[in-house]
Amino acid sequence: MGDTLWTDCNKQDTAVMLEVQDIMNDYVYIYNSHGKPITVNTTVDKHYNQSKHIFKVLGNLAQIRKSRKDLKVAVVTHHSPLLSTNGADLLGYAFHCTDVQEKLELSENIPDYWFFGHTHSSLCTRRDYAHGSCEFISNQLGYTFEDLTQTHYQKGFYIEV
Repeated sequence: MGDTLWTDCNKQDTAVMLEVQDIMNDYVYIYNSHGKPITVNTTVDKHYNQSKHIFKVLGNLAQIRKSRKDLKVAVVTHHSPLLSTNGADLLGYAFHCTDVQEKLELSENIPDYWFFGHTHSSLCTRRDYAHGSCEFISNQLGYTFEDLTQTHYQKGFYIEV
């Protein structure tokens, strides 16, 4: 399953929302269906709807997984479901979802894989939760002018699911 999974802006932190709205290209170049630039309030609302949907689908798949032990579940999102390990400044919260990691820690329905982008920094890590494990995978080129040694992009990288 996949979705954009916009950021929650550090759980709707006003300072983060103002910073994100003022600085991020998304709010200049992405338009809504009425031809107006999107707003951070709109994308935060979308985050909560998308997050709720993802966890609902994961819950629905739980029954199928009981009878199909070989079934692999993958989630694909643009934004990262993990908190930044670098410590986040205000703008840093625009790239991550602070509530999804908490939901995964409490959930009985953990996907096998979660692929994401948006952070301009590649990452492959495995997290173990009380009810399962998930591999978080990101291999991002980022902007063409960015230094690939900083984004850790791996040309030709693939994973077999």
